[in-house]
Amino acid sequence: MASPLLPLDEWGRALGIHVAEVRPAGAPADIRLLRVTLPIVVAGSGAAGSGVAGSGAAGSGAPGAPAPDLDAAGIADPATTWQAAQAGLIAAEQARMRRYHHVADQLRFGATRALLRQVLAWHLHADALQNVVITATPTGRPQCEGSGLDFNVSHSGSSSCIAFSTQRRVGVDVEASGRQALPLNVQAMALTDTELNDAATLDETARNAAFYTTWTRKEAVLKACGLGITEALRAFHLRTSASGWVPVVEEGADPAMTHVLQDLYGVDCWDDEAGRAALAWSAF
Repeated sequence: MASPLLPLDEWGRALGIHVAEVRPAGAPADIRLLRVTLPIVVAGSGAAGSGVAGSGAAGSGAPGAPAPDLDAAGIADPATTWQAAQAGLIAAEQARMRRYHHVADQLRFGATRALLRQVLAWHLHADALQNVVITATPTGRPQCEGSGLDFNVSHSGSSSCIAFSTQRRVGVDVEASGRQALPLNVQAMALTDTELNDAATLDETARNAAFYTTWTRKEAVLKACGLGITEALRAFHLRTSASGWVPVVEEGADPAMTHVLQDLYGVDCWDDEAGRAALAWSAF
């Protein structure tokens, strides 16, 4: 049965963002993946100002406090995004939004969180976004208990992703392009010995690209499992398969990891000038 159409254009216009559904080859049909981008102002485009008085108080966490200098965000329609996010989020989320240091990060978080509420309200047939109750697991993974929907969110740079499914656990990670190169001793905190040996054969540019690809894939896997990042990154490596890649537990790792990671799969969603993303899911 075909997946029901989502009102993406309507949601995008309301939030002042671009929303598109991505269908990665190899992923189960029940997984829906939304890619969100904040439209960036092109230099010399003559884009209008935000029309919202700003106080510059970007760090203020108080709900209802004056908006920061929205024109500093560098996106095409910051006022629409700010106002829609403020209207669609609960007070705690508004405060969390304002705690981001950079205005663009505030808007990206606010737009993505408001879109997530739109998705959940659509699924639950809720009459108001604020009636959707989002909580978190002990490891910080967001959830909506009783919804029958598993979802995961990631954002970096000017883009973000929301993955959701009614049939399985999902995890997604996004990393913006242009991330700084990291020395091998820093990469060693996330890579297995085999991965480090492979990385050592590459030049700095290729090694940095390979690291962020591996990091993105691994984080998607761990987010699908609901595990914390730091405790498990070096416990497994990734092996390519006909449909994408699968996690393989390292020799000597905690045996419990085999149970946690079994029947998990993943694919790369895209890798372009905006960055890269990876999607992981469970077999059930």
